[in-house]
Amino acid sequence: MHEEILDTLDDQIVRYRANDRVVRYANRAFLRAHVQLGVDVVGQRLDDVVSPGVLAAACGGESVDTEGRVISWVRHLVGGSDADADVLAVGHDDTAHRDARAQMEASEARFRELADRSADVVFRFVLEPEPHFSYMSPSVEKLLGYRPEDLHDLDQFLAVVRAEDAAMVRGVVAGARMPDRHDLHLTRPDGTTVIAELQVTLLADGLLGVARDVTQVRALQAELAEMALRDPLTGLANRRLLDEVLALALSRTARSGDPLAVALLDLDGFKRVNDTHGHDAGDAVLVETARRLSAAVRDADVVARIGGDEFVIVHEAIGADVDAFVARLGDALSRPITLSSGAVVTCPASIGVVDTSTVGRDPAALLAAADSAMYRVKRSRSGRPA
Repeated sequence: MHEEILDTLDDQIVRYRANDRVVRYANRAFLRAHVQLGVDVVGQRLDDVVSPGVLAAACGGESVDTEGRVISWVRHLVGGSDADADVLAVGHDDTAHRDARAQMEASEARFRELADRSADVVFRFVLEPEPHFSYMSPSVEKLLGYRPEDLHDLDQFLAVVRAEDAAMVRGVVAGARMPDRHDLHLTRPDGTTVIAELQVTLLADGLLGVARDVTQVRALQAELAEMALRDPLTGLANRRLLDEVLALALSRTARSGDPLAVALLDLDGFKRVNDTHGHDAGDAVLVETARRLSAAVRDADVVARIGGDEFVIVHEAIGADVDAFVARLGDALSRPITLSSGAVVTCPASIGVVDTSTVGRDPAALLAAADSAMYRVKRSRSGRPA
């Protein structure tokens, strides 16, 4: 019954005496591979039954048969003492494993060939036996100024990564999910910063990824974002940014209980400058006004141009300094401005100021109240009833 079971196996099995290699048993798979079914090899020496290559392999190793199959042999001593023990040799067909390994090696070679030619940085990061880059394409030297071997170990790589990005990488190594896309900020040997956009694919043993230099793209995007929030002539905040900043300031001062003042001003005589000296002169007045306002306020204050010759200042009114604040603005804008033509003009401002202690913390209500206060000042200056 035992031999009947062995005859059903695909593995080649032969048992022979250790001292003289006389065959004691051979299953059907062994006979089919080396002689033919029905031939009795029991009692023959193994040397006379199989080729020298198989004979050597049957004592432990690999052999290749006439059909190109790879047979891996293992041997075990069974029964008796060392002097009269038998050897049980088992040959397993490893052809599929060999072919798969060859395909994997060919695939790896193709991968490296393509990756080595890529302008982007292609990398493979593995966790075992310790976290490291098992491959990094040569293009990393052009991107970062480091050779692939300079960044092999995780600690070497993290030494050139911005602190918050390094914390993210350590989290991934510890098991956190890696974002599909992420901007990594890295420092070159000359101290300049490179922004690399990472795209990664999760593997069983780590990550496969591509890093692309997006430094200039991100700078352009930041510039465009800045332009969307800034007045193109003066560089001050525009109405969109003012709304965002005012909302944040109101929220912050609501928690602290401090008042928030909003000043809205309009330049007196600005239309006359445009009509007399031209729009270029008017633009020069607006730019100079923006410069003087920025110089007159504190760093925490926000100055915005909301259109034409109208400006808004968001001022955190600490203590009773609002009157002094308004006086400082008025003094800064009352001084003459010399144009490029040599002409001297003066455009003092009508300034309306309100604060949250009287108007409340609704942003639209604050701006409307400041606008009304400004027009009352302007009408009083013109001699018309307020």
